[in-house]
Amino acid sequence: MRQSSVLILATAVALSGSLCLPANAVEWRSESGKTIIPELGRICSSDRRNLSGVQTVFGGSPYVGSIFISEVGACDPGGTWRGRFSLSTGSSECNGFVTIVWQNMAAARIQWDITNIGAVPNCPVSSSRWEIDTFPVSLPTASSALVYDPPSNVRLSPNGELLCTIQRVSSVNIYGSSGDWFQTDACNLPGYIHRSQLQF
Repeated sequence: MRQSSVLILATAVALSGSLCLPANAVEWRSESGKTIIPELGRICSSDRRNLSGVQTVFGGSPYVGSIFISEVGACDPGGTWRGRFSLSTGSSECNGFVTIVWQNMAAARIQWDITNIGAVPNCPVSSSRWEIDTFPVSLPTASSALVYDPPSNVRLSPNGELLCTIQRVSSVNIYGSSGDWFQTDACNLPGYIHRSQLQF
């Protein structure tokens, strides 16, 4: 049996206080912002078990995909949920088991146990276990802009990997900007669209 090494990407910050999820916290993020799990906290208040739009970084590359919860635990501190994940970059995939351990309703540790290192498809990382702490964030209120000259690309990061292409003239939500790139959820995932494609 191969012993996996553990890479801690963030230090746990167990926040004391209420076990109530902040009402407008629709995403859980790592401190670095590289791991995003939309609506993670809602699995405690619904029968939702499939989390899509999950993003993280393995080996320096961004991966997007989903988590399916198969073993439901408590939402109290120390409560543990387990399932499987499938994340890809388009050119590679990382699959395996995921464990969610609630520190409280303001912190959850995500453990990724990658099972396809050296397999086909290969997850190109050297460590099979990755851990990250996530925290609920409140997204700013969206403004809107018109995609006026499609097709228009939405990317994972400014000038980054393609998430989707908007094919029709349409209004999109805008949550902020980074230079000439504007944050949007037009692909049902957090992404960026260039200013040249938008009319405000």
